[in-house]
Amino acid sequence: PLERVWFATSVWCGVFLLWLGTFYFLTPRDRRPVYGLATWVIAGASLLGYFAFGEGLGTISTTLVYDNGVHYTSAEQVLNLAAIVAVCLVLALVWLKANRLVTPALAVVAASIVALAAPNVLAINRAYVEAHERVAADDTVLVGSDGELRTIYHLSQTERNVVVLFLDRAISGYLPYIMAERPELEAQFDGFTYYPNTISFGSNTNFGAPALYGGYEYTPTAMNARADERLQDKHNEALLVLPTLFSKLGYQSTVVDPPYAGTYEHTIDLSLYDGLDNLEALDVRGAYTSKLKERYGITAGRDVSRRYVMYGLFKVAPEFLRGLLYDNGNYLTTETANTPHNTFLREYAALEFLPELTEVKSERAGFLQICNETTHEPDILQLPDYLPSDHINNDGLEDMGRFTLDGKTVLMDTDMRLGHYHANVAALLKLGAWFDWMRDNGVYDNTRIIIVSDHGRGLEQFEGWQIDDQMNIENVNPLFMAKDFDAHGFTTSNEFMTNADVPAMAVEGIVGDPVNPLTDVALTTDEKTSHDQLITGSLHWNTGTNNGNTFDTSDAPWYAVHDDIFDLNNWTRLEEGDL
Repeated sequence: PLERVWFATSVWCGVFLLWLGTFYFLTPRDRRPVYGLATWVIAGASLLGYFAFGEGLGTISTTLVYDNGVHYTSAEQVLNLAAIVAVCLVLALVWLKANRLVTPALAVVAASIVALAAPNVLAINRAYVEAHERVAADDTVLVGSDGELRTIYHLSQTERNVVVLFLDRAISGYLPYIMAERPELEAQFDGFTYYPNTISFGSNTNFGAPALYGGYEYTPTAMNARADERLQDKHNEALLVLPTLFSKLGYQSTVVDPPYAGTYEHTIDLSLYDGLDNLEALDVRGAYTSKLKERYGITAGRDVSRRYVMYGLFKVAPEFLRGLLYDNGNYLTTETANTPHNTFLREYAALEFLPELTEVKSERAGFLQICNETTHEPDILQLPDYLPSDHINNDGLEDMGRFTLDGKTVLMDTDMRLGHYHANVAALLKLGAWFDWMRDNGVYDNTRIIIVSDHGRGLEQFEGWQIDDQMNIENVNPLFMAKDFDAHGFTTSNEFMTNADVPAMAVEGIVGDPVNPLTDVALTTDEKTSHDQLITGSLHWNTGTNNGNTFDTSDAPWYAVHDDIFDLNNWTRLEEGDL
C-alpha cells in the first residue's frame, strides 16, 4: 500500500511542483500572480471538498471501488457547488485584501496535512509488515515447501460430521435464478432445504454474524441488553459457542477465518480458541491465491496505483464531476486486463481447493466452521462457467433473459448488481463440486451441512421488497440452506427462519437439551416465535468505531418483523426509543 501512496504523491508533486513550477517561471512576471491566485483558490476548494464533502459513500474495497457506487442528488450537487463558489470568493478577497496572509496560511495547512498523514503512513506500514509476516507464517503451515496443500478439514466416513459454511453477504433471492440457470446444482445439492423466508438482524457483519455463530443470545438487542460488557467480548463469546460444544464432544474440529475474532477488527487473533481440545483455528486468507492464479494462468493485474492517483482527484473534485471521474469504479482507466480483483481471488481460492484441503480418514466425527467471503466480493467472471481468467470477455455471453423466472425479474443493470450475482454463482458451483467429491469419498450422506450468510445487500433488485426509504428486504435476507444426515431431494420451505437458528440446528439430535457452554443458557429457537424479531437498519458497520458496550445504531430506525418477511404488512418501523 505504501508504494501506491508514494506513487500518487510523486504524480501530484510532479503536476503541482514540477510542471506548474515550470509554467510559472516561463510566464512573464506581470502574469505570474494569476498562478498564485489559482493555486490559493484551488487549495482552499480542494480542502473543502475533501474534509466537508468527502465522506458518506459507504464501504470501499482495496481497489477503491465503493460497494454502492457513487451517487449524488441534484440538491447535494447544488449545495456542494454553492459552498465551493462561496469559499473561492472569500479566498479571492483574502488574496486581494490581505495577500501577506496567504503564504503563512498555506504553510500552516501543508504542515498540518503532513502531521495528519505521517502517523497514518507509519500505521499502514506497520500493519502491512505484520500482515505480511502473518501470511508468510500461515503459508508455511498451509502450503508446503513443495507447493503441496496441507489438509486442514477432517471428516469421518463412519461418524456423523457437521459443517457450517458461512458465506458472507450471500444473497438469498438469487438462488432460484441460479438453480434455473445451472440445473446440475439441484443434484449436487441433493438433500438440501432452501429457506427463502429468512431474516438477519442487520445489514452488516457486526450486527448479523454474532447470532449466526451463537444463537439468539447474540442478536443486536440481546447484546445491547448486556450493557456492562464490551461488544468485543460478546462477539468473541458468540464465536466460541459451537466450537466449544463440539470440542467437548470430541469432534475433530477446524475453524476458519472467524470474523473479527479476538481483536474485533479485520486482522484477527485466533488465540481465543487455544483452550479447546481437538480444534485447529486457521486464517487462510491469501494462502492459496498464488496457486489459484497459477491454475488459471492469471498473470495480469489491475493498475491499482493509477487508481490511487485518480482517487485523490476524485476526493477533492466538485460533486458534479465525481461520477465522471469515478467511472463506475474504473477511474477513466485504459487498462484492458479486466482480471478479477485480488480480494475476490483470495476468497475464491479457499473454495477452489476444498477437495485438496479435505481428508476423510478421521476416526472421529468432524466439525467444520468455515467463513468465506467470495460472495462478499462482487466481480465479473468468465462465462459460461463463472471462472476467473486473465482476461474476461463476455461479449455475447451475458444472456439477460436468465434473470426472469416465473414472470419475476431480478434487476441486473449495473456491474455491481451483476458482479454480486456472478460471485454467488461461482461460490455455489465450487461448493457443488466439493459435495460431489464428498459423495465420491463416502462422507456426504453422513454429514450435516448448513450454508448461511450474515446478511444480504441492499441492491434493490427485487420488485415489492422496499419497506421504506431506509430498508429493503434484500439487505437483511440472508441465504439459508441446510442438509441433514441421509437427506435426499432438493426442497424449498417457506418456514420463517432467522440466521440465529444455525447453532441449534447444528447440534440438533447430537446434544440433548443443548446449552450455551459460555452462559449455561438453553440453546433453542424459542425466541423466534415468542415475539417479533427486531432488525437494525444501521449502516454503522465499522468495528473500529462502533465498538463500545452497545451498538451505535443512531443513523437509522429499527424494524420489527414476524412470520412472512415478504408481506410488507408484517413490518413495523421503530425508532430507538420504541425498543
